[in-house]
Amino acid sequence: MSDYHFAIGDTLVNYVHEIYAACKNPQKSEKCLCFDDPYDLPCNSKRMIAIREHIKAINAQN
Repeated sequence: MSDYHFAIGDTLVNYVHEIYAACKNPQKSEKCLCFDDPYDLPCNSKRMIAIREHIKAINAQN
């Protein structure tokens, strides 16, 4: 993975952690921080899904 893709991926992961920390959903879980399936979330957060899709695409380029 290029340094550019690594930096973008790292930034996106940080966004996921920030969103998770601010989430008020009582059903949030560690599943939110796993990037295997972008749609496997306890909620329907479009922002979280979009970020996780990008992370998965970047990881697929390895």
